[in-house]
Amino acid sequence: PEDEIGTLRARWALVLSLVGDLYRRNGELDAYVAALEAGATVRPDDSEMLLNLAAALAETGRAEEAMQYYIRSVQLDAGNAVALVNLGLLLESLGREGEAEDVYLQALDARPAESLAHMNLGNILMRRSDFSGAIARYDQAIRFTPAMPLAHLYRAVALIQLGDIDQARASLVAAAEFAPTDPQVLDLLAQIDSLQGR
Repeated sequence: PEDEIGTLRARWALVLSLVGDLYRRNGELDAYVAALEAGATVRPDDSEMLLNLAAALAETGRAEEAMQYYIRSVQLDAGNAVALVNLGLLLESLGREGEAEDVYLQALDARPAESLAHMNLGNILMRRSDFSGAIARYDQAIRFTPAMPLAHLYRAVALIQLGDIDQARASLVAAAEFAPTDPQVLDLLAQIDSLQGR
């Protein structure tokens, strides 16, 4: 019977998740969150379910509740790098940059190839004017996920700060390869080309 109950809970949680997705597609965010909350009640020890609920709560502005579910999700699965990165982003949005940095480093302990954690650490270093450190992080992000236009763009901005315009241009060309219509990328590339008389 215990196995049957577990199977039933898993099925019910899946149904609630699918119903939640339908609500989300229709823009009914409160109903979406309610469906996921019900799913988390059915399966309180399901790390993925709690991760999805946390993301939904964050999306609807319920940051403190979202944080609790991200933390619980990570407690249940310490290797859940996605939950850690999302928690880091939430902490940053609340102005808690130091804590976010620690969480991104935790994500990289769990999964060294987590490109978003590398990029977000690069952004923190950029804000501290540690441009070389930021570039090293962007390089790591790109190494693991080459098709990451934002990492190429931010790398270019850091290189410009260091006066390395040629390398910055190469980064912008790489960014444009993956995001050919991005106005930020195209504008910066045009400025560099104008500066270099291209």
